[in-house]
Amino acid sequence: MMFYVTPPATRAAFLLLALILPVSDTTPPRLRWVVRNATTNVSRTFNGTATMNVRHGTVFHITLNSIDRQGIHEITLGGHATWTCRSGNLGQQRDAAEKKDVQTLHPDSSGHVLTRIFLLRDSTSMLCGNGFHFDHGSETFVGTGENYSHGETTATLTLKSTP
Repeated sequence: MMFYVTPPATRAAFLLLALILPVSDTTPPRLRWVVRNATTNVSRTFNGTATMNVRHGTVFHITLNSIDRQGIHEITLGGHATWTCRSGNLGQQRDAAEKKDVQTLHPDSSGHVLTRIFLLRDSTSMLCGNGFHFDHGSETFVGTGENYSHGETTATLTLKSTP
């Protein structure tokens, strides 16, 4: 096995490039959703904003990916669900606001930045009270990605649920 020493000029150039954050990044991050059925493990991938029709009672594992070749500074994920339950002529309107997760990133001690980061969330079960059955509902996840030049992208993923 042979090892070669990297010339000092090459090492210095590499370190210089690795330490400098981009001065300008005109392209905002891309957002990609991965929706995995918790029962079947079948996944679907969506770029940007998307809607998916689903069956009530199925839980989905949601992954929001934020991708930017110049580095990701922040990613957020929040959401809200609303659904209707019925019992004869009576109805219940239910809702669940979900907390907003925020992950702020910074360059490491060598100046390197992450170019991809993700946040995870599970879909809401949309439960009904005793004697009521699920009629319809939807859950919307809202995600953002921001790069170091403050370019920001927002995308939503809506799961429309039917019995």
